[in-house]
Amino acid sequence: MGPCILRNLLAVDPSDNRKLDQDMTRYECFNVILAGVGSTSAGLIAIFYELGLHPEWQERLYLDLHPLFEDGKLPSSSRLSQIASLQAVIKESLRLHPPFSGPFERVIGPGGENTIPNAKPLPLNTRVWSSLYVICHSEEAFGSDANVFRPERWLDESRSKQMQDDTFFAFGRGSRGCIGKDLAWMILELSTAAIIREWKLSCKPGSLKGVDAFEMQYDELEMAFTSRG
Repeated sequence: MGPCILRNLLAVDPSDNRKLDQDMTRYECFNVILAGVGSTSAGLIAIFYELGLHPEWQERLYLDLHPLFEDGKLPSSSRLSQIASLQAVIKESLRLHPPFSGPFERVIGPGGENTIPNAKPLPLNTRVWSSLYVICHSEEAFGSDANVFRPERWLDESRSKQMQDDTFFAFGRGSRGCIGKDLAWMILELSTAAIIREWKLSCKPGSLKGVDAFEMQYDELEMAFTSRG
């Protein structure tokens, strides 16, 4: 039998503080089964919505991507990763519309009392959480235009790195980060490139509607597709 996440979780020694109880093990397995499908779809919808509102960025993407389409095939993810405008559009769309808005709850365990910087030590078993939506819309991090779609903010290399390191949590961070990040990012790149190659998008502000049910679930988006052919 091949690798199995459940087997690995059950194999953790009971003396290890990382050992999960039965309920948490069930929760983790349930999360793995559902992970990636809805969140990646929500990310794509957010990208198309923002591009539909900003035709200037559609055309910029089209011009930047056009040389890669000369053989009639979709370029590889490694080539798409070099298109700065595409990376900027994806990051900015996920920043404004994070597929997971939070909260991401954690419990303070032994040795984690000083986890939160510039704060008093927290008692064991304290539950802490953060809102990804609030972080991604922070004016302190992104400036007074934090609620505005400005992909160019990611094209400033020094500022981009600082923002990504400090506040870009679309896929989580550290040991709890999304293990499917690279696959999800590849899907976002290839899907966006494929649509922009063939279609022009247009929609109206406020036409994207949905609910936050742990991950964003969009119910409605009225969008017009016009063939580039």
